[in-house]
Amino acid sequence: MANSVQTRDPMEPNKRSSTWFGSPIGLRPDQTTSLALLLESPSLSYNLKVTAASRHPQQNLEQEYDHSETRTDSPLPTESNTDSSNGATGVDGEDVLEELSRRAANLFKLFRLAAERERCMDQPIEQWLRVATWWLLKTRTYLSIVTYNKLPLSDRVCQDCQRYLAKTLWVIEKALSLSRETLDTEFGVIKDGLRKLANTMKQQNLLTPMESIALVAQDFDYSIMVQYPSFTPDIWDALSRSNRGTSVLQGQHLTSSHQLPTSDLLPLSDTSETFVYATMFVEVMLFERSREAPSFKFPCLLSVRRQKTEKTPEILIASQNALLSLLIPLDSDINWHMQPHALEIKVRMGVTARVQLSSWDFYGLRRVFNYTSHLHLRLQPWAGEELIFEATAKSVQYTAPKSSESQRFPALPTPNCVVRVFENVTTEMSASGTCNTQRGFRLAVMTDPATRDLRYVCHNMGFGNLIRYALIGKDDNQGLQLSFGDAGQESSMTLYFTSNQERLDLLRSITGQPDTNEVALTDVALRSVITSDGVPTPSSTYESPISSLGLQRIRVFPNSIIIEGSHGVLTDRIDVRSTTLRMRLLHNLPQSPDQLHMLLVYRQEQSDLTMGVSQASIPISTQQSLAEALRLASKPETVRAYQFEHLHELHRFQAALTGSTVGYDGYAASFSIARRRMLVPVYTQWKASIVRLQIVCSANGKVVKLAAFFKDFRHASAMIFEVKPTDVFESFTSRQGRFGVRLVDAKFAMPRKTALADDGNEGFLDFRTLEYPGEHDDIMISFDVKEERDKFAEFLPALVNRLHKV
Repeated sequence: MANSVQTRDPMEPNKRSSTWFGSPIGLRPDQTTSLALLLESPSLSYNLKVTAASRHPQQNLEQEYDHSETRTDSPLPTESNTDSSNGATGVDGEDVLEELSRRAANLFKLFRLAAERERCMDQPIEQWLRVATWWLLKTRTYLSIVTYNKLPLSDRVCQDCQRYLAKTLWVIEKALSLSRETLDTEFGVIKDGLRKLANTMKQQNLLTPMESIALVAQDFDYSIMVQYPSFTPDIWDALSRSNRGTSVLQGQHLTSSHQLPTSDLLPLSDTSETFVYATMFVEVMLFERSREAPSFKFPCLLSVRRQKTEKTPEILIASQNALLSLLIPLDSDINWHMQPHALEIKVRMGVTARVQLSSWDFYGLRRVFNYTSHLHLRLQPWAGEELIFEATAKSVQYTAPKSSESQRFPALPTPNCVVRVFENVTTEMSASGTCNTQRGFRLAVMTDPATRDLRYVCHNMGFGNLIRYALIGKDDNQGLQLSFGDAGQESSMTLYFTSNQERLDLLRSITGQPDTNEVALTDVALRSVITSDGVPTPSSTYESPISSLGLQRIRVFPNSIIIEGSHGVLTDRIDVRSTTLRMRLLHNLPQSPDQLHMLLVYRQEQSDLTMGVSQASIPISTQQSLAEALRLASKPETVRAYQFEHLHELHRFQAALTGSTVGYDGYAASFSIARRRMLVPVYTQWKASIVRLQIVCSANGKVVKLAAFFKDFRHASAMIFEVKPTDVFESFTSRQGRFGVRLVDAKFAMPRKTALADDGNEGFLDFRTLEYPGEHDDIMISFDVKEERDKFAEFLPALVNRLHKV
């Protein structure tokens, strides 16, 4: 900024003008939810005094963002088509620029004398285009100051604004008169922008006769082109070799094919490829490694812009003559100095660039940087997270409570939004080693990068909370509606995709279901699931809340159990290949077709259950019951009861959990263990009646185990041990007319009888890991019918010797 500009205390930010004049070519229109530096600053280059008003942006900076997951306010301005070009002609039909040219005759003489003194009349047309753009931006900056502070016509800043307006017009007319190869289109854009600025000033009565202000400021900078120093060879070498991080472009060292056009270096408005959010005049100082004082100092224009294909804005700093151009991504390593307000950028090879800004511009730009970092962070995996879903939604509509201060995502349907789902998995240490625990999901949605104002919204899902969804629409307009929060503070999001598969993939991701390419270990029909503190019993009157999901089937994968229903899905994460599961079967088989087959699984505390429910199918009261069932699963000890209509379905499910197939499943009339008394050769019998037996075999067929579940056996509720091909098995017929098999000198471990209230292990067996077989005694198993005895013996690993009656 010219040294002659006087600083003054501006109005408080909350008293600023309600309209921010402009258009895509001139000043920008009113920004209601705009970039902080546009909201707070009357100018992006006016160096304010340190007043209460100028400290206000710093207070905002210290507050920063509260990092709420639903915070969506963006400091980037929204698009607007407001145009202030109405009335571009005067009452008598004279063009406002023609009027300005006529009234600024004396100023034009001063500009011509300055140009002759600078000997710049023979500059190429491209340089004249940059100069015209430079002074137009300077005019726009000064008009912002005047409008924001409501400065009177007699104020020096207001008069300097008119001088810069006249200077821009003189440059345009002189350039067009000198050049043989005129750039009519480029100069036409600048001229249109100048016309809009002049018309705005005329409407606000800010134009005075130029003759009265032509000689008021003898120290006004009437020069046409900014004078820049020449780089030393060392600086040139350092800048030309800088090819990482900050991009450096110099017109003297690069061919014309690499030279950025004026519309990029000194942007007036958005282009077909780029959004321009702000422009401000700064001073750039270059420091060499061995010097404390700056070697060079450049007046430059800093613009904040973003490519329409990128999510991150960038800073472009350019001199008037394109000698120096620095392209700095906002997510790069930038040092922010509070006093003085400056940015420090390491160019390379010992050269550092320091960008000096006004206080308003500094804190506003810092706010942009913070928001950019905030946005970038929300769209990337956090510690322990993994990206499991990414797609572009055809349309997203987000609604939040009116009282929510964080509702900044567009309320209307927004097209082409970026949708990402992250899964949070933490690794914990336990007595058995490391284990992974799922901690829910995070849904992040960002508006289309091709829109000017990037907005986003994040929501955590799962981890003890119901995931509420609804499949809506039909034909080619099918959507997925998600709900978040409690009643009264509920937010919702409706997402539409180009294909139904993407919609289902998103639902599958947020409910924890495995990839569609993963093959299930088993897939069987399921009638009911019960979660309780103790051991539930089959009852036709008991209705589990989970049954309200309309259960259809249960699928077992290596890392999870998926329970699917017509109204929802339940995901139980467990590594069935390595996790120890203790199971229990009822001591007898169902006697009527109405009774279901039940498998009980003992579970420790579990917090990684995920349940998704269809809101359209399940009442709110039932949803509350399902939420209570999720909380119950997080208790230290619970029992999961799976009920099946057919026994073979239970066997397939059990085989998927244990890795062993069930060969025999039935019940015996008696189960007795021969016990020899201490020191005397006298045997007693520990006998149990009504015993359920299972013979299971490992996948490779080498390990065969016998499991027994007792009804009334005071020594144990269940036991399991391995039977080997080397063991001796003998069949017999008892004098009571029963048919049995004796396991000679069986080797087993008698389980310790405990109450469920003590440790929850009573009657639950581990089919994978056996206890040490410390017992060596005969075991006799009797059946009421011979056919049942022969069926049992068929699955033993060795032939059964036939004995006489015992």
